[in-house]
Amino acid sequence: MNRNMLWLVLILAFVLLLTACGSDTDQKSITADDVISAFVNAGLEVENPKIKTDHGSSLSYCEITTFQLPSQGGGEGGNNIYICNNQREVDNWAKYFDKLSEGGTKFSIWIFKKGDVMVQLSGAVDEEIARQYEQAIP
Repeated sequence: MNRNMLWLVLILAFVLLLTACGSDTDQKSITADDVISAFVNAGLEVENPKIKTDHGSSLSYCEITTFQLPSQGGGEGGNNIYICNNQREVDNWAKYFDKLSEGGTKFSIWIFKKGDVMVQLSGAVDEEIARQYEQAIP
């Protein structure tokens, strides 16, 4: 192998190594629109999605998108997609809702977590349907 060919192989190997070691900042974060699209692609109902600007809690600054499920009695609120900055924020919201539902209150919801995403559905949603939403989270 001549000297030029050796340099070409070394440069190519270096470029491939750099590409393989790309940073996490290159990864595209999931959005509420991605989650909604996944639900729709799975044949699930998602009506009137809106970004919620007043969280009512200081737990985190997760982006919250509300949506309606009229066929499940969820015409108003109770169905939310939380897009958080990290797993800790998702866990904080899940703990918050767990505490709300403790002690025999009438507060009932479904909570599903995957990565930096949490989906909250009204407790009025049938379990079989709720599990379909859980499975569809990208």
